[in-house]
Amino acid sequence: MEPRALAPVLVATHTRIDHLKRTISALRENELAAKTHLFIASDAARDENEVKQVMTVRNYIDSIDGFLAVTKIYREQNFGHFKNFQDATDKVFSLYDKIIKLEDDIVTAPGFLTFMNKGLLKYEHDKRVISISGHLWEGVKGTKETMLLPTANGWGWAIWKDRFYLNRHDAFLARDFLNTPRLFFKMCGINPRLVPMVTRIATNKLIAGDVSWSLYIIKYNKLVLFPSVSLVRNIGHDGSGQNCGIDEKFNEQAISTKTSFIFEDISKHDIKICSKSFFINNGGYSLMSYRIFLYCLGKIFGDKGIDRLRKIKSGFIIYKNNNNKL
Repeated sequence: MEPRALAPVLVATHTRIDHLKRTISALRENELAAKTHLFIASDAARDENEVKQVMTVRNYIDSIDGFLAVTKIYREQNFGHFKNFQDATDKVFSLYDKIIKLEDDIVTAPGFLTFMNKGLLKYEHDKRVISISGHLWEGVKGTKETMLLPTANGWGWAIWKDRFYLNRHDAFLARDFLNTPRLFFKMCGINPRLVPMVTRIATNKLIAGDVSWSLYIIKYNKLVLFPSVSLVRNIGHDGSGQNCGIDEKFNEQAISTKTSFIFEDISKHDIKICSKSFFINNGGYSLMSYRIFLYCLGKIFGDKGIDRLRKIKSGFIIYKNNNNKL
């Protein structure tokens, strides 16, 4: 593949020097790294306590080599993660019509860039497909080397310029899903685990691009391309990330060693099988039923009514437990 035909990579970073070093080191080991234009957006310190950390990160960025070119975007004031990433994406799209996006805690497999670029080429004109993801959740099974799922994943992903600006990352879409039973039920039938995050986005308590994309994909019947085995490992579940808790299973996730991939045509039947596997992996019918049950109660009794029902339930459980002790 000619260098200009390859998608550039954008990495957003702030203060996590050890994470960034592992991310860049793994990316440099990719077969297409030397032909890839790397952009790095370094956010500024939020306060004096972070100044030294940011300078350490930037000193390291100044030393990075092994890529076609390295373009540095150094913020003079703190943007925050979401704005830093979005603004840098706009800059990349002023030069390219596609992009591969990484946060500074994503360790990629050697075939990551190959999969991303070939996926971008294969589905460039297929408007059903919104993006390409390098990460696949453990437990989700496919029928081929690649799969199409009605959900997004922000742990190493790629997108075309003409599709990136279709979605608005604000509370409006989340509120639409909570206020429209048809959309809420549809969401629960695909991934019932989204509900708490969607509620937080709707009340302006969370900004999560991958959740916003998942809602857009569900509403407009779009798809995302995934590998059959994950090509990235998220090392940010150590308490250092903005939206990630502590969960070592992600840090230890096995990733594929493949560096070549077969992109077969994916049928509706294949999509149905993979989507069901994804649904079961995210709580399945029991969680779906529970979410819909609470949603219907909310529509009938309102939020205050649900709170009263919960208090009654809690009181009954306490009463029952006390009687069992007698």
